[in-house]
Amino acid sequence: MSKWRIMPYVIVRRAGFPINWLESLRFTETLACVKNVLEIEKRLDEQRLAIVRLIEHLVVREKNGQDRRHLLSTMSKIRKGLAKRKTLQCPAIPVEEEGYDQLGREVAAWNDLLQQAAEQQRAGRECAESEMKEKRARLRQLLHSPRLREALWSMNPRFDEAVTRYLENPRGERTSDDKRFERRLITYLQRLCAKNETNSFFGPIDYAKPNPEQQAPVVYEWAVPFVRERRVFCSYWAAETLLEKICSEPGATPFYGRGVTRCTAA
Repeated sequence: MSKWRIMPYVIVRRAGFPINWLESLRFTETLACVKNVLEIEKRLDEQRLAIVRLIEHLVVREKNGQDRRHLLSTMSKIRKGLAKRKTLQCPAIPVEEEGYDQLGREVAAWNDLLQQAAEQQRAGRECAESEMKEKRARLRQLLHSPRLREALWSMNPRFDEAVTRYLENPRGERTSDDKRFERRLITYLQRLCAKNETNSFFGPIDYAKPNPEQQAPVVYEWAVPFVRERRVFCSYWAAETLLEKICSEPGATPFYGRGVTRCTAA
């Protein structure tokens, strides 16, 4: 049975626009706050589980001992507070007793984590609001690039017209229409900056031989001038429409084409 092998040569082709255009639209500070919140949420889940297990142990001990109902009621309220992610209040707990002293520390740790989560969420909202203004301004700046506008026009002329209207009518408040349109803009940028979109600028194309010992990354730089040659190709639907038009002319030579009825000369 033959074994698979990697070819010794690869074809290298870069995208039409720099990837750092996308990177410049990243919500870096907001993302850091989100990661912090998620980490605290994870710790809260662990803390909740630790408190629940401790309460289960204390409940069994109370029922087998003095059966102090006020403590059972307090621990029941603590469990409900844990489920609702609320700050816990437990003044009736005898923290000087063994077991309950640990419960007091665990409850204090829970409340501290809740406060940290609230602070990080507040910081995240502030960062998101600040970065949203910054990134929207950056997006508009990118849209003033003639090369980018040409690429958008070649991909979707109607969308390029919408970009013109978007730039000519800046609004202070970000409406739902703005949100949808900006999300669509990002998808186009993702295609142009992170993919080999052939319906736009792309290249250069070259061949390479992998070197396992090379540590430094390969860097491509644009040559000057940026555009040395332009080529225009007729798409299938345009060729088919042209063929239909030719076939409709009296005296035309017979043509055969996909999806086109046979033409008969007059």
